[in-house]
Amino acid sequence: MEKLREYLRSIVKVKGKKTGIPVAQIARQSGGTITDSYIFDIMSGKTKHISVDKLEALATGLGMDSVDLFKITIGYKPSPDPGQELTAILKLLVEMTPKERSTLLASLRRKK
Repeated sequence: MEKLREYLRSIVKVKGKKTGIPVAQIARQSGGTITDSYIFDIMSGKTKHISVDKLEALATGLGMDSVDLFKITIGYKPSPDPGQELTAILKLLVEMTPKERSTLLASLRRKK
């Protein structure tokens, strides 16, 4: 539940915060299946456990897939995108001098 609280606090507009989604809007978009007070209770920690129905209602109110919200709730972290890692590696290689690249290549070949 802590991960869900953190996520809600990061995206919900509360007093003194200039950006975010108003809690009343989330409740409205859920079709009335979750109340603004219940959302505030989740954010404050008053609600310790949330049912699947309420999690789905919250996801609907947020305009997101309920599985994605469940993943956030349990702290799921997807594996890094290998494409992003390869891009970062290539960027480092391009920025190296020819001598640095040769040294790196020789080092990698020795590790086989």
